[in-house]
Amino acid sequence: MKKLSEYLLVLLLLSPLLFINIRDSHDWGDDFAGYLRQAKNISEGKPFYQSKFEYRDYNPSYAPPYYSYGFPMLLAPVVKVWGLDFKVLDRYMSLWQVAWALLIFSFLRRHFSLPASASFILIFFWNPYFFDFKTNVNSDIPFSFFFLLTILLYRYRKGKPLYYHALTGLVFAFMLGIRSAGMIIIPVIMLEFSLHLFRFLSGELSKEDIKSEFIETGTALVSAAAFVTVFNVFLFRPPADTTAHFIGLFMYGHYWDVVLKNLDVYTNEFINIFQHDTGKYSFAVHYTSAFMLVLFVIGFINSLRYGFEIMALVAFSLMVMLFPFPTQGFRYFLPVLPVIIFCIIRGAASVRTSRAYRPMLAVFFVVFIVLQYKKEVHTMRENQGAPIWPGPFTEDNRAALDHIRANVPDTALIACLKPRAVELFTNKMTCVLPAGTDVPDIANTLKTAKPTYILSIKDLGAEADEVAAYRKDSLIWENKACSLYLCNNK
Repeated sequence: MKKLSEYLLVLLLLSPLLFINIRDSHDWGDDFAGYLRQAKNISEGKPFYQSKFEYRDYNPSYAPPYYSYGFPMLLAPVVKVWGLDFKVLDRYMSLWQVAWALLIFSFLRRHFSLPASASFILIFFWNPYFFDFKTNVNSDIPFSFFFLLTILLYRYRKGKPLYYHALTGLVFAFMLGIRSAGMIIIPVIMLEFSLHLFRFLSGELSKEDIKSEFIETGTALVSAAAFVTVFNVFLFRPPADTTAHFIGLFMYGHYWDVVLKNLDVYTNEFINIFQHDTGKYSFAVHYTSAFMLVLFVIGFINSLRYGFEIMALVAFSLMVMLFPFPTQGFRYFLPVLPVIIFCIIRGAASVRTSRAYRPMLAVFFVVFIVLQYKKEVHTMRENQGAPIWPGPFTEDNRAALDHIRANVPDTALIACLKPRAVELFTNKMTCVLPAGTDVPDIANTLKTAKPTYILSIKDLGAEADEVAAYRKDSLIWENKACSLYLCNNK
């Protein structure tokens, strides 16, 4: 009963996430459109990967041909009942964020007091970053939820029956169905098992202990492999393997340069989470970001004995650091945010103070940080009726999409910078513009796609206009938001 009351208290404290910044619009992000198209397919009994978006390998960093089945499966019931109602989808994503926060609280509560665990949940989830992030229909939060759930189920497996380990395998398999990045847990598991094997060989573990480790680890991994086979072969068999696509994104060489660049990028991204518009109290954000960074470093050093969680943090961080496209900011680190918070609390706990002052200092620390969010969260609450800008829901962009839906033939191919969003809202064939900054090279590469139209979306810059002008394509329609060109494919 005591534990239930703790969760109810934290749920009450997190309830603003369910009501503030609920939007009936979306930005141009484009990932959301691919997920929703696939969710719509699942809800209608069609192959999940079907789409009028034509994948082109001249711009592999833009997107894969299709996403895995996991997140579309989670979206499918909502799309089936409410269709593409973005206010409902926003509330749904808010629910996932609250569920993830409660799971993080459960993880923290195993190691820290109720005040410490609840306080840091508030410090992070009352942050405007998360009030804003939940307006995105993206797989980051559900993946982070199942990533942590997989870690917790495996981490606390000792003495559990075999069906528990099979359940761990099922959760692991479904997590991989959301994002293949979850594969990073496998080397972490193997490394931990190798350490146990070394301890057995050195006489620290008994034969029974290593046998138990082998059975538990083996059951979890074998059941995960079995469930992955069921999902990928029998239920959601894709037309092609996209593994090469994702591996290819890492094949850019100069890895040390990539790591150095990413260390700079992601350190700044972590600091920027605590950089907010606080008016005349802007000095406060500098202290907060400095506190958080220093406490994390100290806490990480003090947490090295917590093997599995820290190994997962290191392995996942190394994978992100080797990825040469740091365009998504701190969202790449969301799956290991629980361990980052864990390290920050450990760092804060290492500060030596008199026991009499600790409660007062803790309250001051939380209030000092949370009050910095007030201005931005209030602005979000006041403006949540307006469409997100830039995005497909602004008046002029909607008019452009309506024009395309009514006037472009179904057999025509439209090239643009956000083809999956255009495909979702117009049901027309689309492809992405080639990557690069050199207009002649982009125009030359585009010849392989032979689009019928080029759509320029002003929110996204003038690149499409410049390509169309270089190719001498004909402007046939425009408004304040978009220009549509008939292609000259000579």
